[in-house]
Amino acid sequence: MKEMEKNSHIDTNRSERNVDFTQKNLKEFYKEEFGEALENYNENQKRSDRK
Repeated sequence: MKEMEKNSHIDTNRSERNVDFTQKNLKEFYKEEFGEALENYNENQKRSDRK
């Protein structure tokens, strides 16, 4: 009961509607989604300190 008092702002009746969109490592997910675009961007950079 103390937990309900502590988290009174949470409506536990809607907890079953929670959705997990992905369960991947964030760094791996970033590489998958943006890796090719990042490589293309870096290829076009003229200054070596921006690669």
